[in-house]
Amino acid sequence: MTRFRLEEERADEKIAVLLLAVLMAILCVGCDSQSQSSEAGVVESSSVPIEAYRIGIVLPGDSRGANADLAYYMEKYCRELENQGIIKFQILRANTALEMKTRFDDLRTWKVQAVLAFPQWTGLESTIQEMIDSGIPVLDYEVALDVDGVYQIVTGAEQIGSSGADYIVQKIGTEGRVIVLNSPTEGAFSQLVEKGFAESMVKNAPDIQIETYSSAFDRTDGKQVFEEILATRAQIDGVFTMDDEVALGVLDAIQEAGRTDIRVITGAGGSQEYLKAMSQNQSIWLESAVCVPTAAKDAIDNVVALAAGEMVERVHEVAPAAVDRETCAQYLDEGAPY
Repeated sequence: MTRFRLEEERADEKIAVLLLAVLMAILCVGCDSQSQSSEAGVVESSSVPIEAYRIGIVLPGDSRGANADLAYYMEKYCRELENQGIIKFQILRANTALEMKTRFDDLRTWKVQAVLAFPQWTGLESTIQEMIDSGIPVLDYEVALDVDGVYQIVTGAEQIGSSGADYIVQKIGTEGRVIVLNSPTEGAFSQLVEKGFAESMVKNAPDIQIETYSSAFDRTDGKQVFEEILATRAQIDGVFTMDDEVALGVLDAIQEAGRTDIRVITGAGGSQEYLKAMSQNQSIWLESAVCVPTAAKDAIDNVVALAAGEMVERVHEVAPAAVDRETCAQYLDEGAPY
């Protein structure tokens, strides 16, 4: 009886040990599985970090007017992307073609992955071509370049002209006298803006009488030129300018002369002072064709996409927004330099 009980107890012990071993094996498998799952999650989410794209921006050294605004909005948007860990960036400036060539070399040394350039001078085609041939994509802002493989972003000078013409017709109708202040010193830009304006007027308001004069892109010059025009014209219905500084000069001349016949002035550029004047002058419609904030963002988005190896439009056109007293609030930015 004692022998059988002892054997029975030993059998129970063996079963208990076996069950314990099985249980421990199950627990170990579960722990190992959980460990592997945890490690897999870490690898998937954070142990393989994404390297920020290296973006280079080369701009003219001129920090006045629209050029200053362009640089401001590009840097502002780049800071946002940098804070998100998407990019690292450098904005380099140049005052001559030779300096700009050196800036491209600096970016190559920095191991840039894509470049956004505003080459205002001739003679940079070979430098940009070398950059592209080495596998670094280049996005050109505004200036048409004879370079194979270059991408371009343009702000639509002709659309600035046509949108200004459409706005004037909207405010004065299809008859009246409109003064055009062009700026031959601005070269192709002035020609394209005037072309867009003239074509829209011929199409939509052929009976409007148009008189053309010239002014530098300068508030003082715009005022002086328009003072002379006011002295010889008793009735003017609208004024088309190609720059907000000129438009402000025209407004100064009108106010000092006490004229109330002029119903609309158009400009371009998005000057903060001009935007504020829109809501301050309820007796005259002030309008500006504004491209820079949108164009700056689109340019940065496109150059980041190129750095990432994504497809973008070969030529990306940014249509100007016709901004007046009803919409100017959304474009006001106390930090903007222009």
